[in-house]
Amino acid sequence: MAQVHVDTSAREGDRRGNETWATRYMLLLWLSIIAIIPFEISRFDSGEGRKPMMERILNAGKVRVDMVASMAGLNVLSGNLSALSLIFKHGKREDLIPYAVKILCRLSDIDLISHKNSILRKLNIKVTQRLGLTFLKPKQAAWRYKRGNRTLVQNLQKQQVESDSTLHIENPEEEDYDIPDEIETVIELLLTGLRDKDTIVRWSAAKGVGRVTGRLPRELADDVLGCVLELFSIVETDSAWHGGCLALAELGRRGLLLPTRLAEVVPVVIKALMYDERRGNFSVGAHVRDAACYVCWAFARAYDPAEIQLFIDDIARALMIVTVFDREVTCRRAAAAAFQENVGRQGQIPHGIDILTTADYFAVGNKVNTFLNISVYIAQFDEYTRALIDHLIAVTIRHWDKPVRVLAAQSLHRLTPRAPAYMSETGEHPPSLSLTL
Repeated sequence: MAQVHVDTSAREGDRRGNETWATRYMLLLWLSIIAIIPFEISRFDSGEGRKPMMERILNAGKVRVDMVASMAGLNVLSGNLSALSLIFKHGKREDLIPYAVKILCRLSDIDLISHKNSILRKLNIKVTQRLGLTFLKPKQAAWRYKRGNRTLVQNLQKQQVESDSTLHIENPEEEDYDIPDEIETVIELLLTGLRDKDTIVRWSAAKGVGRVTGRLPRELADDVLGCVLELFSIVETDSAWHGGCLALAELGRRGLLLPTRLAEVVPVVIKALMYDERRGNFSVGAHVRDAACYVCWAFARAYDPAEIQLFIDDIARALMIVTVFDREVTCRRAAAAAFQENVGRQGQIPHGIDILTTADYFAVGNKVNTFLNISVYIAQFDEYTRALIDHLIAVTIRHWDKPVRVLAAQSLHRLTPRAPAYMSETGEHPPSLSLTL
């Protein structure tokens, strides 16, 4: 250490010359390793009238940056936000609280949530959520839902652990504590992030909603869930639906979406599975359907079979519709994966194993195969027959893409022998378009 000379008085040619850039680069990397050693760097100060070691390291980093002359504007702002994000992630709460309010106010003043740069908007959301975690006590909500330890063998054999239902929610009685007013601003910014036009921002906002909600009292957390459900409106954009699905998945897998709210949430998720909004000669909504499959996947892992039993049939039918009739291969495979997770975790889906052996990851990759072959195989089970026929007549036969309409007509022809009487009745009185937007 004594032989290291961290000096800012380097010659101008040494800083800007092309011959020594590699040396400077390696020395800076070496200094970065020194900066993270688990010792107080002040112990290495010579005390002979020289500047402290840490100050010299910082000065060297400032002077010997190759692009120091061009670093301005977005780069500086991005670097500052990244630094703040890491500081509030790893720093001590008691040391950061005095600065949290000032930083939140500053973020509100510069209004990065509407900035055109997606990286800055993502970093803004990341810093905001970590500010929210700083304001709140570092403790998990006592009211959260906990499924408990269960195995796939128990699920498949439909074995119930005795008195398991009494163990879902830990310590429902929680201590009262004051929630800072700044939390309202934090949650508002996160909810706005769920509507962002870029996926990376919505994903960061969804994780932030889950993390912050995990430290709120039950009533406030329920209000947050209510705000998330408001995103699933016909007046909202596809971005809001996608962000809402990501947030529901985060809340569900963290145990923050209690079983009492499933009656409101599941119908919304099923609508998201069918989301397809036409815009001229194309449509948007594949990312929404994909995220809705993720919600179903997360719910399968989060809830005890007894809690979701009332909704599992509807979820299974909706997932099968996406698996065989969706236009996009990513959605078909996501739905197949979610269906497989529900079969394994819940163990009460009708004919689940039989369907999985036919509608596997590779089989659903071919759209013609899913429309004309896999759908016919699934339709032999009465629990799915009518749902498949209804969707074809109400939605797919009117699809904007001509090849999909052709496949829908051919699929209806092949499904007719499975339910001829119902097909005749449905042809005379088509089902409503309640699942479409």
